[in-house]
Amino acid sequence: MPTTRAFITLAETKNYREASSRLYISQPALTKQIQLLEKQLI
Repeated sequence: MPTTRAFITLAETKNYREASSRLYISQPALTKQIQLLEKQLI
């Protein structure tokens, strides 16, 4: 799953639970995607 999609969904919902539900992934998987994006930006 692209990290940008995870970021956009999280930004829209402002809620990890809701974003992970919309993306059909677990909350830990969403957290890992966001952490990966953070590492790419540094």
